[in-house]
Amino acid sequence: MLGVRPTPAPAPARGGVQGAARGADQSAPPARVEAPPAVTLGLRAESLRLSLRVLPTVVIVPDGPSYLAAIESWRPSGRFPVLIDDGTRESRHHIALFVAAFKPERVVSWAAQAPGRVDALALRGPELESRLMRAVARAWGAADTAEPLEGLKAVWGSAYTPTGLVVTFPNDTAWTAALAIAAGRGQPLAVVPAPASSRAAAMPLTEALTLDAAVRCAAERTGYTFAGLGDQLDALTLAATAPARVTVQAEDPLQPQMGAPFDPRPGEPLALTDLLGRDLPARAQSRWAWAGQVSGSAARGAYTAMCGLFLTPADAWLFEGYAQGFGNGVYSMAQSHAVLQSAKFPVSGAWVPTDATTATWARTAFDGVHAGLLLVNSSGQATTFDLRPRLGNASDMPVLRRPAAAYVIHSFSAANPHDGSTLAGRLLRRGAYAYVGSVHEPLLAGFVPSHVLVQRMLVGMPLAAAARFDGPRAAPWRVHVQADPLVVMPPPGATAGRAQGPVPLSGAVQLDQSMRDALRQGRIAEGVRLLGLIGRDADAVRYAQALLDQPPPPTPPTPPPAPPAPAPAPAPAGPIPADVAAELLGPAMRQGAWPVLLACVEAHSAQRTAAEFPDALDALWHLAWVHRATLTDAQAHALARSYRPGQALRDAEDLASWLRAAGKAPLARAALLNAQPAISSEADRRRLAALLDPSQP
Repeated sequence: MLGVRPTPAPAPARGGVQGAARGADQSAPPARVEAPPAVTLGLRAESLRLSLRVLPTVVIVPDGPSYLAAIESWRPSGRFPVLIDDGTRESRHHIALFVAAFKPERVVSWAAQAPGRVDALALRGPELESRLMRAVARAWGAADTAEPLEGLKAVWGSAYTPTGLVVTFPNDTAWTAALAIAAGRGQPLAVVPAPASSRAAAMPLTEALTLDAAVRCAAERTGYTFAGLGDQLDALTLAATAPARVTVQAEDPLQPQMGAPFDPRPGEPLALTDLLGRDLPARAQSRWAWAGQVSGSAARGAYTAMCGLFLTPADAWLFEGYAQGFGNGVYSMAQSHAVLQSAKFPVSGAWVPTDATTATWARTAFDGVHAGLLLVNSSGQATTFDLRPRLGNASDMPVLRRPAAAYVIHSFSAANPHDGSTLAGRLLRRGAYAYVGSVHEPLLAGFVPSHVLVQRMLVGMPLAAAARFDGPRAAPWRVHVQADPLVVMPPPGATAGRAQGPVPLSGAVQLDQSMRDALRQGRIAEGVRLLGLIGRDADAVRYAQALLDQPPPPTPPTPPPAPPAPAPAPAPAGPIPADVAAELLGPAMRQGAWPVLLACVEAHSAQRTAAEFPDALDALWHLAWVHRATLTDAQAHALARSYRPGQALRDAEDLASWLRAAGKAPLARAALLNAQPAISSEADRRRLAALLDPSQP
């Protein structure tokens, strides 16, 4: 299948790990070859994942207390994905993506009942740490004790040693990710004080060093070793809201060691995840753990964690943004393509080498991306990327049809992953569960080439390690890992077995039956919503298409049409009720159902869609490009009522160009005029005036 698959068995390391002994004297005993710490870490983590049985059920809960109770019902003999439906379009979209990839036998809803409901956000630091660690211990079948970690150690004995540490802040919504990653990966969890700048765009280095010291104190409390890579704790997850950027001033104690041009000037940032997990502020700055960050709402934190625990990429999507020979070809996506082909790792979609045009991007990205790994190289800023002849922006990032991990060689794209107007923020909102990119200008050589990252992950390295340099270039720099650091990408192979039986949650409700009941009782909007949650987008779209295919009611004769109006006609009443249309936005977007999505945006209104589910409006314009040559007049009118906030002129220009190409100049002019009320900048007004000037070609 495309996208992602249940976790396959880890492959043995290749090449340098095993191949060093091939030339040895066959009569001599084989030499012991130690795997690099990064490979060892990945194989340790993957071995654990495959030893824990998975129940083929997805559990959807409404809130944090229910989530905590569901996670602590995990056992090594049976665990299961738990996702939060917080009522937002985003959370429901993410649930639908996950269900489509995980392919459960059943999807159930469940809510914890009082007593026993615990609101994690209401607990103070020490109380929160104790309660979350108790849930982790219960998930491993450990007895309740005053010191949950000691109970865990008793269960693990000498057979298992944790691979890393998970850290969160008090009152941080990403505690959901902290809990799941700690329980799912068998890691201690600590709560440390939040930096004062945790909600800011950047963190001063002094605060980052204070955070690092708190993390090291937490690591010391576990009793496990972490002096350097290859010790017991080699991974660090920061599951908390914090800036990806750390600014360094001239007087700061950190002295980067890579040398020009890889030393930041005063005021320029480094990546938080490349600072944490090091011996700081010592001059050596040696790494003791590979770090990653997970942040966002409780629902997004749960989604990110579940994707990393239960899914791995099954195919890749590549985009080449560099001219042939750029960077001496080291960063050419052709090399990644060759590595993937050699490993028999599928590459989805049409891949066009060295052709970074607007049309090529649209052809490969605008019909939706099914792949579980996205590899992109480009240039630009935090919100834009270079295409010819027009810049791409965050709205042009592909709509994901499956959860995905993304490695993006591009300056500034991860400057603020929490902001949906940035490239990283938009792709994360669309369903990426891992994003590696730069927080500032890193220079091209500041990135690990994508083909090297792929090679490393195929031999077992986890994402956070595969994206980092070794040796002299391993000093702190600007590449940020927004992900569970132990996300893996094994080669195609056997998948982990699944356990049988129901989830141990009394009162769980089968959503398939709830959906049938809702439709039978005429609660159509609820039924359509449930179709999306249980992975039946295609059925939801078929229902909508049937409504659209109904013949319209007869209308009385009308007088001959007047000359073209200066703006598109008002929206007629459609066959899809507004409440049903709202629930159909997600299924239509994920299925790439152009007529259905357009009708649903019309029925729900573009303004409400932009406010509640802006990605659906982006998808509408992506699909409009795909179908631009066959637009009907009615579809053109509908698009002219659906310009996106902040880029009405851009959308109007596109629509007008498609209509002019079809010989519909009056309608093209009307489309441009319809953008006028939404344009505020003087530059855009001048641009619109030039476009409307009949002397212009």
